Amino acid sequence: MVLSIFRRIKRSFRHVYRFVIMDDATFKEKIVFRLTPRLLIILFISLIIALIVLTISLVAFTPLREYIPGYGSEQNNQKMMLLQAKTDSINKLIAEITTYGHDIKTVLTDGVFKDDSINLNQKAEAPLEKGKFAFSEYDSILLQMEQKKTEALPKNIYIKQKDRKRPDLFFAPVDGIIQQKYNSDLKGVSISAASGSYVWASLAGTVVYTDYNLKTGACIVIIHQSNIITVYQQAGKPSVVAGDYVKPKQIISIIDADVPMTFKLWMNGDFVNPEEYIAF
Repeated sequence: MVLSIFRRIKRSFRHVYRFVIMDDATFKEKIVFRLTPRLLIILFISLIIALIVLTISLVAFTPLREYIPGYGSEQNNQKMMLLQAKTDSINKLIAEITTYGHDIKTVLTDGVFKDDSINLNQKAEAPLEKGKFAFSEYDSILLQMEQKKTEALPKNIYIKQKDRKRPDLFFAPVDGIIQQKYNSDLKGVSISAASGSYVWASLAGTVVYTDYNLKTGACIVIIHQSNIITVYQQAGKPSVVAGDYVKPKQIISIIDADVPMTFKLWMNGDFVNPEEYIAF
């Protein structure tokens, strides 16, 4: 019984079938195929194998593979690694800049430092000698940063000699009257100026910090060459932002209230009396 069924299947595979495409109007044969079931199976398997080979060839040897998730050229992989490294370095730089700005704000508001955070990657340095940049309400991260810069100031910076005919290199920050002179508590001079007065940059430099609130007005910090920093507190409404480059006598703020402005001058990481360098 089983042999007879097998023989029938074997014979059916040998039968020749005729596939004809005819003209519907004239019944004329246009295309004729003579196929056996065995040949039809062989053609079907061959077609599947051809499609598999074609797909593998497209993936392996053409740029189409880059559109498949998980594939990509070596160049693109290298670019992605480079971009990732740059992103990491930018995030690190942003964190350091944010910390630096917070430290400056702490200094200007007479805050207290918990520890040094100017460089997040540096190990803690050996403790400094007593009396040299010891942390107090006026010592700050800027003092430690400027301690490393030991360049001497050019001689023409010390310019306050009223008998000289040439103009001073420093400019007075505002037209007003000194209300309170330099002392160990103020660390600057307090200048009384009328509302609407302009506040000018004393030297050319780059604005590194600006802040404004209704109670204390503007607070502006400008870094200049030769390790000089000028600080303008209670300076009204600022007209500059951090990152701006300002020229000497350029307007940086406008006094908007009858509140004395505080002006501080740093040289080589230490406060100095502005009256020794500027003719107010």
